[in-house]
Amino acid sequence: MARLEGILKLRGTIDGINFYEDKQTGETLAKIAKGGHSATSLKTDPNKKRIRNNNLEFENVTKTQSLLTQVVRQQFRSKLPRLVNSKLATLLHAIKNEDLEHPHGERSVATGLRTAKGKQALMDFMFSPNLGVYSLFGGLPTVDLAGGLCRFTGLSVDVTRFPVAATHFRMQYFVVDFDTAFYSRKAVYVEPVLVSPLDLSVALPSFELAELGAVSDFRVAFLHVQFCQFQEGVMLDLTGEGMQGLRCLGVFSD
Repeated sequence: MARLEGILKLRGTIDGINFYEDKQTGETLAKIAKGGHSATSLKTDPNKKRIRNNNLEFENVTKTQSLLTQVVRQQFRSKLPRLVNSKLATLLHAIKNEDLEHPHGERSVATGLRTAKGKQALMDFMFSPNLGVYSLFGGLPTVDLAGGLCRFTGLSVDVTRFPVAATHFRMQYFVVDFDTAFYSRKAVYVEPVLVSPLDLSVALPSFELAELGAVSDFRVAFLHVQFCQFQEGVMLDLTGEGMQGLRCLGVFSD
């Protein structure tokens, strides 16, 4: 092992030599850098096939996750908390592993979402840490016609679940088609509906989307709920924990 003498301090790798600090003495030491995975060896070395396959599947998961988080950020108008983002990555890897149609290296989230287990896993995922808004209904609405119809049949609103400051809540139903061949998405929204405690004598509305077209790789139906306050002629969104939530109500595949 070489030892650098003099006032010159180097850190990192230069010409295959690693320069680093000895934590006990503070001296700068040098040693030959260990070999890693070169771009050429990763592409051609048969012994690195598993690494290549893992990289391909990891790319599919991360790009699919990016598409989903874009939708969530648009609704929340903020980034996903780090913990939620980490849990989403873990979930999508698990869903990808449900793909039994393709060999290792070709498995995808989209194929995993064709399975009942994959669909349910995404529907159970909590996109926001606190989903107290959904306790309003005592259950979740049902979605039919490949996302074209959302109904609250048998559900009602529990007025006691309203925060003190809330005068209304707003619901917006929408579906998003995801194409993982080009990693693109297309969302179709229903006009949002405002509900106040005075409106609760009537049934909750149904949401309908006509002419959605065929499902691409997969389609996700979402419901966003936001507590609001009507103040001085203006409807304001309430902020803070539990004031809004986003749920996946259905997953549909081609």
